[in-house]
Order: sequence, then structure tokens, then C-alpha cells
Amino acid sequence: MNVPARLIGVVALLFASTAAAQINPPVVRGVSPRGASAGETIKVTIEGTNLDRASAIVFDGPIGAVIHKATATSVDATLTLPADLLVKPLAFRVVSPRGISGVVQFGISRPGSRVAEVEPNDGFRIPQAVKPPCTVEGSIRNGMDVDIFAVDLRAGETIVADVSAARIGSTLDPLVTIFASDGRELASDDDLFGLDAAASVKVPRDGRYFIQVIEANGRSQDGMIEAKRQANRFYRLTIGTVPLLVAIDPPGARRGERTKARLLGAGLPAEAVIDLASETPLGDHSFRVGGSNAITIRVGERPEIREVEPDDRPDRAIEVAIPATINGAFDRKDGGDLDYYRIKPANGKAADFAITAFSARIGSPADPVLSLLGDEAQSLVEDDDKLGRDARIERRIEPNGLLLGVREFYGRGGNRFLYRIEIEPLAPIVVKVDLGSRTIPRRGRIALPIALERHGYDGPVTVLAGPLPDGVTSTPVTIPAGATRGMILIAASDNAELKSFSLRLVSRDVPGQVDWSYSDPDVWTEPTFAIAETATLDVMLEPRELLVDPGGQAEIKVRLVRSAEGGKSAVKVSFAMDGGGLGEIKEETLAAGVNDRVIPIKLKPDAAPGRFHIVARARFDGSTEGQSVVAAPVVVQVKTKAK
Repeated sequence: MNVPARLIGVVALLFASTAAAQINPPVVRGVSPRGASAGETIKVTIEGTNLDRASAIVFDGPIGAVIHKATATSVDATLTLPADLLVKPLAFRVVSPRGISGVVQFGISRPGSRVAEVEPNDGFRIPQAVKPPCTVEGSIRNGMDVDIFAVDLRAGETIVADVSAARIGSTLDPLVTIFASDGRELASDDDLFGLDAAASVKVPRDGRYFIQVIEANGRSQDGMIEAKRQANRFYRLTIGTVPLLVAIDPPGARRGERTKARLLGAGLPAEAVIDLASETPLGDHSFRVGGSNAITIRVGERPEIREVEPDDRPDRAIEVAIPATINGAFDRKDGGDLDYYRIKPANGKAADFAITAFSARIGSPADPVLSLLGDEAQSLVEDDDKLGRDARIERRIEPNGLLLGVREFYGRGGNRFLYRIEIEPLAPIVVKVDLGSRTIPRRGRIALPIALERHGYDGPVTVLAGPLPDGVTSTPVTIPAGATRGMILIAASDNAELKSFSLRLVSRDVPGQVDWSYSDPDVWTEPTFAIAETATLDVMLEPRELLVDPGGQAEIKVRLVRSAEGGKSAVKVSFAMDGGGLGEIKEETLAAGVNDRVIPIKLKPDAAPGRFHIVARARFDGSTEGQSVVAAPVVVQVKTKAK
């Protein structure tokens, strides 16, 4: 990586005391209310720290936000929600001249009134009466708290009680139950949507009914854990005669085609059609029917195969020409259901394939296990949880093919235990990006470590960013042939506008498809960053380049540049590398008034010839990594061993 002279020059500038600021991005701890209904205009208060001068609230959906007042600990704003907004949680971040906050979830419910829970409501004799459709915003005070709500219903209605808690950042694991007026249990649920719950029942007769919300696990035996959860056991309970979409079979479709699907839930038709335009983006897609909640389906571009029973023995395996997508379900059977498919390359040529079984990703409770078997049904490779609860195998498939088996880890089954197996040619390059801090101070920079997974392509790979807003620059990184690590720098000038922006990373020099993977699960369509005011601290490394023998030693000089305000605190300096051959460099602490430190480095005797980079991150003692400034990297050239 060649660092432009303009980046080297700006780090030597002294900070203007009137513009310098501590490296303290905004932190959001909560929002009140916790959500709103589609079509609503609502006032909210966001609570946290370092929120003064908040300039924007950025949602991952089409919600308009106007800020009225911002203090160090709160932001008052008005949100405008479109009437056709999908019923699912949306994430937001707060942007200020200090930088950008982490993600907070905001619940979106169906149209209806919003009701605050009122205690006491812990018994059938003292319930809180509410009128559907409504969303109750409440909390479970401790693990043994009980919240009961009374609703008057008419015979033939289908009543739905849907609790959002984990989906909006709560520690509550809710259990929801619907009772008749005489106390009989009519319906109950614990984990319909992950940890969240939803129950429904067709009302047998006119009268009063009760809906109960409790903590599914009771009180924690650990007092400290209980105290922590107590403050965060909030929930949003939506009650109404509304459609509830739980699952769809198949859980995905091919874009550009119309696919008939079976619907699971309440208040819905038995079937619907998945109609995806040919330009629909591949991957996850939000799907709903009428006024139902939204669930995730997968969008593909390969032929779609439906499982056909019986396929529970190798000699009954379904023939599948790959690449393709298989949609199936685990039936409820003694000992569990096992489905077999014989997969062969459609073009008759050997190739590397990625075989991914999705269940958790599509909201299914199944825990799929993938197996590849040889001609004698001997197991060649197996995977259970490579992708969290979902499974993935990467394997070369020869022209004569292999037997693919899929089973549910616990032997469970039922109409909700769906799976979707996507079998795709393995991309020659997978680019993995560590996003780290997303705040870039003026006159500063951030470093994004890049790691490559190579699958058949060993040539050079260039990663670059763009387009970028005015005042923001980036240096493309070219990872040499055979290497797997690099680092891309994003820098902001002294006059860069203080705002957020989306960062788009692309690659070049790679033949064929490139897959991208980000370290942060909260990445939206494109990672969001923010420009912040000039920091009270900067860090430089010298010299710019080092030439070192394998097993040899060298020195790096760390130099801090502080404003007058920043000179009163100790600074911790940590290091990151994008290559091997060097042991860990320990974190250094520079006391107040100390601005220089020489760091010895030593290469391993077996260090491979080539180039790698060392980056320093500096932060005030007591601050987090998210409050650090980053040095331009030192380029380390490892010499070729003498023969």
C-alpha cells in the first residue's frame, strides 16, 4: 500500500484548540417510546451520552426524522413513518459532530393506538383493560412479574397477541398466553420469533378474554444478572384481529418468476404467490401478505427444487443438477427426518461449490446438519453450525456427483421446520472486512483490515472505496498474488463536512464473482460512517517503510500529537497487523506529557517474504477502541531468505 503524501503531511499539523474535541462518539442507550405504528407521526426521546449537537438520526428504512433539541444525555425528535412501512424492527444511529453511534432497534407495529402499561395488573381480578387494535408498551419489573391485559372480543374473531422484546434490544424472553374469561388457557407461545412470542386463537364466544405476558425463565439465580435484566425487560405487545405471518413454504423463490407458496400463521389465506421482479436483489428479502407482519425469505437466481417424500434413504435420493436451490422441511418422525439429494454439476465439469443450509436466517426453528457422502454412503464431511445455527460446506464436486444429506440436529420436525439449501459455485475470492470504529475525525483516518479467502484464484486483488463525499479520501489496497491480508485507509480532510455517509467497497482484478463479508452484523445495505470534529489526539509511526530479514529486528517510533487539552491524560497505544511473520506487539501506555516511544519488533525466522502493514491506534486511558485515532501504516518488507 502506498500512502499518499497528502496523508503523511496532514498528521504533522497541530490541532486548533477551538476545533479539537474528545474522541467520544454518541452512545444511545434507549429510545422512548420503543416503537410506533406504520403511518404515524410521533415524538421520541433518545437517551444516552455524548448526544449534544446531534445533527441526524439515520434509519435503515424510509423514516423521516427531525431533531428539536439535543443535550449531552438526550435527543428530542419527531419521526414520520410511511403508511406502507413493513411491520418489523428498524435500526437507527445518531450522528453528531462527535461521530456516529451504534445501532438501536425501533419497533414498527400495525396501525392502532399506543397504550402504556399501568401497574398493578398482575391478576385476573386486576387486569389492565385495553381496546384492540393497540400496542402496549410495558416492562417486566423482575423475573416473577406478571402483566395481564383484558380485551372484549366477539365470537369468530381471530385474536393475535404478538410480543416484541429481543427484536428491539430487550433482555426479556417473553411467554405470552391467551386465557378465556373462566381462566382456561386457549393458546400460548414462548419462542415463535427467536426468543420473542406470538399467540393466536379463534374466539369461541362473545366475552372478555385475558392476555398474559411473563418472563419465560422466571427470576435469574444470579442477583447481578437479575438486576441488569430488570432495567431492560421492556416489551411491545401488539393485540388485534390482524393477520399474523409465521412462515412461508417454500421460504424463498427465484427472481423473475411467480411461485405458489403455502402460508403458516393466523388470519391468512392458505396460499399466496411470491412474485419477484427480475431486478430484485439476491439474498434476504422482506415479505408480507396484505397487512401482515414481514418475515424474511431468500431470493435466488438458480432453479428451485422442491423436496418430494419419500427421500429418507440414499436409494430414494432426489436428483439435483447444480447449481440449484432446494426447499424442504423436516417432518415429525420418530428418530428424526433425514432427507437425501444426489447432486451433480449440471455442465458435467468438476467445480468448487458452497452448500449452505438456511433455517435460522429464514425464521425456521430448525437446526440443520449437512453431510456429504461417497458412493458407499460413507460420510466425507459434515457441518452443523458454521453460520450460527445454519450450516455450510465448501467442497469440490466431481462430475459423478455426491450424496447430500440434511437432518435436524435434535430430531425435531413439523410444518414450521423449513430449510433452504442454496448450492452455488464458490466465489474465487471472498473479501472479509473488519469495520471497527465508524467515526473518522477531521485530519484523521481509520484503518479497515481486509482478509481474503481464496478459492482457486491466487492473483492480486485490489480493494477500493467510492464514490466518497468531498473531503474524504481513500487509498486503494492491492493484496499481492498469494497473499490474504491488507488494509484500506479512509481519511477526512480539515474541511470535510460533519455528516454521515455510506461507504461502498468494490474490488477489481478478480475474474468472476466476489463475495463480501463484514465483521459487523449491523451492516445495512452499505456500511455507514460519519465525519467528526478534529480530535485532541493524533498518532504517527516512523519510519514509513522497513526492510527486515526473517528472524531480524527493527524499531518503530510512536509519536503522539496532542492539543493542550489532550496533554493531561495518559494514552494507550495498541497495534494491528495485516500479515503474519510477526508476533503480537503489546499495548503501550504513554503517561501525560510523554509523546514518543520506540517499539522494538522482531520477525519470526519463518516469516514469508512479502509486504505487510502495522497500524497504531491511540486512545486516552479509559476510552474504548471506538474512541481511538489511527496512524498511517508502516510498510514492512520482509526480505527473501538468502540461499
